Amino acid sequence: MKKALYFLSLLVILTSCSGKKRIVKGAGDADPQKVSVVAAEKNRYEAAIQNALDFKMLQSRVKYSFGDKSLNGRLNIEHGKRLCMTVTVLGIEVARVEVNRENVVIVDKFDKLYTELTIEEFAERMNLQDEMRYEALECLLLGRIFIPGSGEAEVRDFKKMNWAMKDDNLTGELTKPRYSLEYVIDKDNRLTNTIVTAKDGSVSKSVAFMYKGYQTVEGGEFATQEQITLINDNKAVKADLTLSAPIMGKTWTSFTPTEAYKKVTFQELLTAVKNMKK
Repeated sequence: MKKALYFLSLLVILTSCSGKKRIVKGAGDADPQKVSVVAAEKNRYEAAIQNALDFKMLQSRVKYSFGDKSLNGRLNIEHGKRLCMTVTVLGIEVARVEVNRENVVIVDKFDKLYTELTIEEFAERMNLQDEMRYEALECLLLGRIFIPGSGEAEVRDFKKMNWAMKDDNLTGELTKPRYSLEYVIDKDNRLTNTIVTAKDGSVSKSVAFMYKGYQTVEGGEFATQEQITLINDNKAVKADLTLSAPIMGKTWTSFTPTEAYKKVTFQELLTAVKNMKK
């Protein structure tokens, strides 16, 4: 239970790690070879964008794995508006995280506690107004490209990124003073990696999302297997998500606290979760 809430909270915080501005890679007015290379890169990028799942409502089973530990739950997404990730034990929901364009709600159903965070306030506190957006989290979970200050990448956004071919992969880079962001598209024109690296002196800090097991469903493709790796000063922590049994068009009910629930601060909720192990 402790690991379940920690991981779900972590996914919310990870939205602060998505971002970079782009330097446009020019084609070169007098070099036909460069023009050809850029055209090939643009075609690969456009294919990756167009292959992404087109949907309004998506529901999927989720398996969360931490080493030899695992938990089950569900992922619900209303595209561009809200999402919900739950954790279940013996088929009973014990925790959930809900995110929409304004707020984040984290619920501990075991202790009947919940906390609510305002995305805008959290973004201002971390000076990440361009990155802390609902779309960033949805893109991370579904294996999509997010452009800070703009939103989910579209075909027309190619020139906002700095692209280069590395072996059979197409790599796009974004850079900001505090961190860098890298996207990797494989030979099948699928996003395989999103890597965020913080610029913090000599300390190595990064968050990497690796996507694989792409499945074709109604409306496009989505990754069924995701691995999240956090590296802090060369110490790595990994978690895996496995998505299965996707259903399109099914909605869900948002959390509404009853008198049995107590609203607490984010720190108080984390403290309560930590104390469960004692």
